[in-house]
Amino acid sequence: MIRISHKRGECIGCAACVEQAPSYWKMDEDGLASLVKVKNNHKQIEFGEGYDCDREELVQSAESCPVHIISIK
Repeated sequence: MIRISHKRGECIGCAACVEQAPSYWKMDEDGLASLVKVKNNHKQIEFGEGYDCDREELVQSAESCPVHIISIK
């Protein structure tokens, strides 16, 4: 499994991650991106998991983020 972390509190709402990996990201009513399936929250950081077969899609979502708040490991 791939570990995903997202500093949601620093999100600017550009939706680049949603465009790259719509099965993992969504735009919330407050205009900020969120993981579709959050495994854990700590302060304003969301943690989730992804499948190895989706690695390229997830890496593209992280690389497309203009404020670099998504980590894929």
